[in-house]
Amino acid sequence: MGALMREMDWASTPLGPVPSWPQSLRTSVSICLNSLFPILVWWGQDLIMLYNDAYRPILGATKHPRALGAPGRDLEHHRPHAKECSRQGEEALRWLPESHK
Repeated sequence: MGALMREMDWASTPLGPVPSWPQSLRTSVSICLNSLFPILVWWGQDLIMLYNDAYRPILGATKHPRALGAPGRDLEHHRPHAKECSRQGEEALRWLPESHK
């Protein structure tokens, strides 16, 4: 997955080029890629999907690699989870101070 992530044209995704990613996203991706456990990172309002090798079987052969860098809502299996994360994220944002949004 590390090689696939490095080859990905992130500039063409809502995340933008890797050098512009916040440190928190880079750290999350590093933890994800170095874990032996299945990890899916949904990032941003679009819930852009980043995942590790252990998560690939959960996606299945028909969804990998097109899921990498795609919005979570675009994948039927993940749509209910993405909607719930969006809803919970919106609720959480109401409680954050403006300086943290």
